[in-house]
Amino acid sequence: GDTFDWTRQRAGTGSFGTGPSSDQSGSGFYMYTEASSPRTQGDVAVIYSPYYQTPVSTCDVSFWYHMYGATTGTLNVSATTSAGAGSILWTKSGDQGNKWISATLQLGSVSTPFRLAFTGITGSSFTSDIAIDTITFGSSCCAVASQSCYADTATFDINMNGYSQVKADNLDWTRRTGATPSTGTGPTGDVTPNSPRFGIGSYMYLEVSGQVLGRNAILLSPQFNKPTTPKSCHVTFFYHMFGTTLGSLRVYTVD
Repeated sequence: GDTFDWTRQRAGTGSFGTGPSSDQSGSGFYMYTEASSPRTQGDVAVIYSPYYQTPVSTCDVSFWYHMYGATTGTLNVSATTSAGAGSILWTKSGDQGNKWISATLQLGSVSTPFRLAFTGITGSSFTSDIAIDTITFGSSCCAVASQSCYADTATFDINMNGYSQVKADNLDWTRRTGATPSTGTGPTGDVTPNSPRFGIGSYMYLEVSGQVLGRNAILLSPQFNKPTTPKSCHVTFFYHMFGTTLGSLRVYTVD
């Protein structure tokens, strides 16, 4: 068990000389362990990911961490099974500087089903705030069917992230970096959240030059299991619709 909870925070942690001043992107939220009183050295806070199963060799997780303060303690990342057994995959202790740092862990050899535990352990004083942000599981990591949702992020920076074109439509989505070739419409860059690649990554768009009114392009996500608790399952996305003769964008489910 643990002795206190992680806290969701925006902006600074409230303590001088420790913790981040914002999340990794500069404008969102992050999770952190507050080391001020009544915390004492060795107090433990644990936050868990959803359960995953059958990882292949390419299954990985990436995250950002911030460990700044003269008495910073320890951050552990462990894989735990449903039976409670676990092993530490990654650990870091002490002051790592006032900056966000990225880390990636390979999970292909982990026993399944498993979930990740991010464990913050306080140091000897209040200058021991530890923060984490933007935890992303690779598309080859399979979520356990009984979970309400499949935690995944599609940025399109490297590939299609498991999304596919529908052959029955009459226009395809295009993966692009930078601005679209038409003036007065389209974005000038992507909007990869919480990433140092902000604005220079890739996105999917419809090029309508030379097309006729009413053509449609369909992009399918990977298939997900039906959530056991539907109200807890959600999806978030960014969209860009700029131009004087725009059509429509629709999102719907397919059985």
